[in-house]
Amino acid sequence: MQSRVRTGVFAVAGLVFSTALSSPCFAWGAKGHFIVNEAAAELTSSPAAEFFRNNKQTLGRFANTPDGLWKRPGVYEKERGTHFFHWDVYKKSNLLGSFDGLTLGSVINKMGMAFVDENGSAMFRISSIYRRLVTALQKKNWEESIQMAGVLGHYVGDIAQPMHVSSDYDGQSIKRPGVHKYFESTLVETVPHDRLVGDTIADGEKRKPTLAGRHNGRPSEGAAKGLAMHEGEVAFGELAGVLDHFGDRGSQDDRGLKTYFAPRMGFASAVLATIWDMAVEESGATTGFPLKAVQVDEPKWFPLDSAVASR
Repeated sequence: MQSRVRTGVFAVAGLVFSTALSSPCFAWGAKGHFIVNEAAAELTSSPAAEFFRNNKQTLGRFANTPDGLWKRPGVYEKERGTHFFHWDVYKKSNLLGSFDGLTLGSVINKMGMAFVDENGSAMFRISSIYRRLVTALQKKNWEESIQMAGVLGHYVGDIAQPMHVSSDYDGQSIKRPGVHKYFESTLVETVPHDRLVGDTIADGEKRKPTLAGRHNGRPSEGAAKGLAMHEGEVAFGELAGVLDHFGDRGSQDDRGLKTYFAPRMGFASAVLATIWDMAVEESGATTGFPLKAVQVDEPKWFPLDSAVASR
């Protein structure tokens, strides 16, 4: 996974950044995903906190890798389902009785892989990448650590967007196709970057202390998935409120919609920072972190790990 930086890597990252803005299916667009990771780097509190902060620009760029490099022809169909989780369908199928008991293997055994492909596997993608992050930290592979921490943030950011945790993902219930992109990309672009970063960090600072106890002090990929499940549940509960701001005749309350951005991104940043802290704790890494930003390419795509099926 480790790879040295090559000339033009940041030009490629910039191309991915601009390309992501034009797509209707990317949660938060490039700007929002970048901000979630950037804010999370300011919210970490583990021995690796300075390491993450020194690399926050790269972490922000890699937050968009899953929507760019990883959605290229040939892998798109395998990747797309990892960006959402239809909470309503999973719940209706009696699969959410216990967050801890929800595993990819149990869902496949009960419902089949076609169900997972159709209704999403974001939660399992998060626990899978968490395991890769822990392993990279244990090996002191700092380049891969930044790669995995960065792309992990993409999926955590995805499930903070209410339309990424519901089968009502693009205004079907209000007959307003296109609201997905308008909410997460078009409108986010109108908010000044620095202001949204500041508001996101402020919201994340309030939320992070409430998350630490949710895994009972036992860091694991199951705990990481549990935090993500909690985040997704909260986001799902906000969908009706978001859709209420879209009028029946093609108008919408833009000011009201903007009130969701910082709280949703702040929650994602707090969850992501907590998961990063958990990974550092589980890895046992306490020293040796580079004092300067590491130079590293975007990570290559990999499928949802089969090993995570039983967890």
